[in-house]
Amino acid sequence: MCQRNISLLLLALLPFTYAQDSLLQVQVVTRHGARTPLTKEASSLREGGSSLTPLGELQQYQLGEWLRSRYSSFGPEFRTYNASRVRIRSSAFERTMVSAQSLALGLFPESSRSSNTTGVSLLPKNVTRANIPVFTTDNKNDIEIRAYANCPAFSSTLTMLYASPSLKDLETQNLALLEKLALFPTFSQYSSANSNGVNSIRLGDLWNIFDAINVAKTECDPDPDAVVCKSLEDPSVRNYLTDAEWSQLQVLSHDVEHQKYGQSTAGNKLGSNLLKTIESKMSDPSPVTWVVYSAHYPTILGIFAAMGTYEENVAFERQIIPNYASAVVFELYETADKQRYIKLLYKEGLQDTLIDLTIGNGCESINCPLPTFTSIVRAFPSSSEWCDRCANMESDTCMSLLLANPATKNDTCDKEEYMLSVAVIFSLIGGICMTVLLMKICRWVQKERKQSSDTIQRTTVRKKAELLFFFNCW
Repeated sequence: MCQRNISLLLLALLPFTYAQDSLLQVQVVTRHGARTPLTKEASSLREGGSSLTPLGELQQYQLGEWLRSRYSSFGPEFRTYNASRVRIRSSAFERTMVSAQSLALGLFPESSRSSNTTGVSLLPKNVTRANIPVFTTDNKNDIEIRAYANCPAFSSTLTMLYASPSLKDLETQNLALLEKLALFPTFSQYSSANSNGVNSIRLGDLWNIFDAINVAKTECDPDPDAVVCKSLEDPSVRNYLTDAEWSQLQVLSHDVEHQKYGQSTAGNKLGSNLLKTIESKMSDPSPVTWVVYSAHYPTILGIFAAMGTYEENVAFERQIIPNYASAVVFELYETADKQRYIKLLYKEGLQDTLIDLTIGNGCESINCPLPTFTSIVRAFPSSSEWCDRCANMESDTCMSLLLANPATKNDTCDKEEYMLSVAVIFSLIGGICMTVLLMKICRWVQKERKQSSDTIQRTTVRKKAELLFFFNCW
């Protein structure tokens, strides 16, 4: 209780801390709330279905309340909903869209919407209006929030990672645990024979095991009779491991995920597009007040990888997957002389504390000048370069760029190959015509021997016409 009171006191003092500067904008990238189990294919990252649970709704609502508590004292624009000043985006999944809606309820309660331009509510009293839109992009075109799922080149990199010495060493170090997990009936599908000839869980599929146990613990430990707990395939999985084994599985799973989405594997492929969007909204002469991105933990890890966050902040715990309702916060300030700078912060799950992070790459202090951040972000690959490096030929963005500039360095239809193709096609057509002509001549000769002279004469006239037709074709 004492710690919570101290945190609330610090929040109350924030306006005085930055009294000399004006807060212009807050952009928040969040992980969705608690959800039902989610399976993923190891390399392609194709997903099974998953839905936000009531606990997940509550977590996101509490995150919205926390954001309101932190920023409402900075001015009415941060505590009153204004459709022209608030933008909420989400990936096109139920768990993220409902998370965004739940966060909006906590950030902008009904009392903060009563005076906006949408007018008086005709809904029953004490009913909050659903008048805060959540914008989405269909999955194949989402190359910002879900760039990790739309980058085939990244998927190929994952295949190589799973066969790398670093993961083989992890497998060896944790072989007893992986063999025990393979014995659980619902996990056997993710196992194969190891070097000892015993079935063990493949590290590429370890996420599916970790997630199933984590969801069961999250939903069942508070209340084993909860509806979500009872709906799980096997709620007893939460008790399959000892406390020590569960801790070991957490460390191992988080390590693998960080290697998958870390800088050495992902580079800036997974975070650069979203960071460019974030920077463009900061550079707007009249920036919107709130921008919220309802996203996934790989989105957050992709941002960190692109900026080198873990490399620049050695004290920042890099072995933990961002928990449900975690948030990366970008604060945009303006000084009295109109100079803008940003602060990068991280909130882990429902913890009240924020971690100040250094961006690096020229932003060595906590307060990063916006022009410096802009130069960092604009050095990332352009849209066409990203499409090329990721080998993405599905999204509308990449397809439009390809159509606008078909003569890229990877084109195979250069002039010489085009001419060769044309020559081959005409040769084929000529060969077909010659074959047909020869067949007709052979048939004519055979029939000619059996016909009378009069018939032969009539036939000759007809065949000459046919020959003339085929010579014209040739």
